[in-house]
Amino acid sequence: MAYRVVTIKDGQVIDVHGTVKATPGKRSPLAVGVFGQSAGGWPMKCDATGVNPDHIADAMAADALNGIHVEYDRSTGAAIYGDAAIRRKHCESLAIADRNGGYSDPQVGGVRKYARDE
Repeated sequence: MAYRVVTIKDGQVIDVHGTVKATPGKRSPLAVGVFGQSAGGWPMKCDATGVNPDHIADAMAADALNGIHVEYDRSTGAAIYGDAAIRRKHCESLAIADRNGGYSDPQVGGVRKYARDE
C-alpha cells in the first residue's frame, strides 16, 4: 500500500510531494505519535515532575514509599513514564494535576487520593 504525501491548507490539497510505500510487517513512516514521538508518546519525559539530578536516589526512594516505580533521566533529572497509569499515579502522589488532560490524565479532584500528610 502506498500513501500520498501532501500539503493541506484550509482543507484543500495545495501540493503533492510524492508517495511513501508501507512495508508489510513494519510500521508506516507516517505513523507519528503524540507530540511527534513514536508509539503514541510513551515513554514520556516530563520536566515538571523531574528533580535535580543529584536528588534522583531520594526521589526514587520517595516514589517507592508510594508504591510507584518511576525512572529519571540521569543528565536532566526529568521523570520518565512508561504509560499513562504510572504518570497519573505519580502526578497525583505529588499533588499535580493536568488541567488540559483527558480521562486517563491526573485530575484536579483526584489529587487528594495520594496527598501527603504534613
